[in-house]
Amino acid sequence: MEQSTSLIKILTYKLPGAITIPLFTEYNNRLREIAQIWSRENSSYRVLKEHEPVILSLLAMSLFYRHVLGHMQGANAFYKTLKQHCGSQQECSISIGRTVLDYKQQRRLEALMISFNQIQDKYQIYPAFYEFSETAQFLKNCKDLLTLREYETDDTI
Repeated sequence: MEQSTSLIKILTYKLPGAITIPLFTEYNNRLREIAQIWSRENSSYRVLKEHEPVILSLLAMSLFYRHVLGHMQGANAFYKTLKQHCGSQQECSISIGRTVLDYKQQRRLEALMISFNQIQDKYQIYPAFYEFSETAQFLKNCKDLLTLREYETDDTI
């Protein structure tokens, strides 16, 4: 498996170790499991090996979604609810340790989620794609995604 500048490294750049360590641990464990599954002669997922860079990117996206974006979506939704109760005229913020989620931060989170959602929409990756506990289920999701749709030629986002 290729270990150059991967999407997982790009997605986790400058994130704190408390987030990146578990994310990279799971990513590396899943890579080993994928390699084992692909090495089985009778594996129906061996056909995905020819799409290895795509599979690794999808794995990085799914783990980033679960470890980072899912929590950000929750914080963003909580902030919006709190803001509704505070009223539009009052400044509102949430303090979590030394981190403050204020209007400016909430807008950044929203922009990040919009960008991520645009990528998902373009490649028809739906939230159910990220719902897996076993690596074999992740590969099934990838196989379904790659075999049930035609690729677009426009790769701009």
